[in-house]
Amino acid sequence: MSLQWLSFPTVAVLLLLHCVLCQGIGAPRSLANIVTVQQGGQLNGTNSSSPNGSGITPVTLADDGTYYIVLEAGLITFRATIDTGSADSWLISTACTTPTCMQVPRYPLQYDSPTFVSVNNNASVFNLSYADTTAASGFIAREAIQISNVTAPNQAIGE
Repeated sequence: MSLQWLSFPTVAVLLLLHCVLCQGIGAPRSLANIVTVQQGGQLNGTNSSSPNGSGITPVTLADDGTYYIVLEAGLITFRATIDTGSADSWLISTACTTPTCMQVPRYPLQYDSPTFVSVNNNASVFNLSYADTTAASGFIAREAIQISNVTAPNQAIGE
């Protein structure tokens, strides 16, 4: 099955830059960089909530050297690590019970999100491996992802 990961039309510098969500993040530094996020016209057939299609979201540098943003997935707020070297977006879910997973916000699988859509009854799997020997695996689903005032409905994500 070929799954198209959502790409934002005219994204300036950031917007998802395809996030790897909720890795172990240290305490944020007090200084946050501001990055403008722009989206041209419509996103997946839906207008963004601002009249000109733009939004601003802070990008924060954590003590471990990673950059993160705050986003919403199905009305739940997460800190998302920005991974510019990946085209995949995934969330840590409550199915992950390792000590590392227990330290970060997890997407509650029992949560009845009005925007969650199962893909093949959660039978479509993903397996990712990274150069630092970490990995992620789970199933593919669709959820509304919002950064600033721009929402990507039906964003394909791994959980």
